[in-house]
Amino acid sequence: MSQFMIEGIMMSLMAGVVGIVIGSVGAPTITSLLLPHISMFGTRGGPGSFQGYTNPEVPGAPGSQVATVVLNPQLVLLAFGIAVLLGVLGSLYPAWRASRTSPMEALRYE
Repeated sequence: MSQFMIEGIMMSLMAGVVGIVIGSVGAPTITSLLLPHISMFGTRGGPGSFQGYTNPEVPGAPGSQVATVVLNPQLVLLAFGIAVLLGVLGSLYPAWRASRTSPMEALRYE
């Protein structure tokens, strides 16, 4: 049973790391593609206006702003912990079932 649990934990650890890498690279990329510039209707933001960062790269666009992505380390660790927890929970039943199966019976069907 321990071998299947270790395999499930290792796979979920790798999946969590890959998910963090994809999210940290993909989120800013997708944000820059989908929300490149949000233009305000004046230089001052009123109620309900977008509160972003001023984009110095857009010449002649007063008040244009850029939506940015900020990765929160607590949320990244929470997502990693949830990935590992789901990997452990997902490998419990197969590990339990494999521990109950005799090796002779398992080799019979291969």
